[in-house]
Amino acid sequence: MRIDYSQKGNTTIITPHGDIRINQGDVALRDAVRSQLDEGKRQIVIDMAGVNFMDSAGLGEVVGCHKSVSEKGGEIKLAALNPRINDLFTLTKLFLVFKIFDTVDEAVASFSS
Repeated sequence: MRIDYSQKGNTTIITPHGDIRINQGDVALRDAVRSQLDEGKRQIVIDMAGVNFMDSAGLGEVVGCHKSVSEKGGEIKLAALNPRINDLFTLTKLFLVFKIFDTVDEAVASFSS
């Protein structure tokens, strides 16, 4: 899995490319979020546009990232989920936990509103 980083104002955008599943991408995502927290970043958007598949381990990792960021006084938001992953968040009712946006720009803008 490749993970790209970008910055828009005070918001860090983490963009994973590939699947987030057990032994493939789940640990990489956790490490990516933790590295940003270690740098003092507290406003994080995960751009899911490049993620094609997520299993329960991947879902658990995203939940773990949410917990880690919240414990540090930050907030994590998700953007650009494909329909399959969006359905996963709906079925598990995690859409009640996460703020999910259609686009990265909407997610970034939501931090200042």
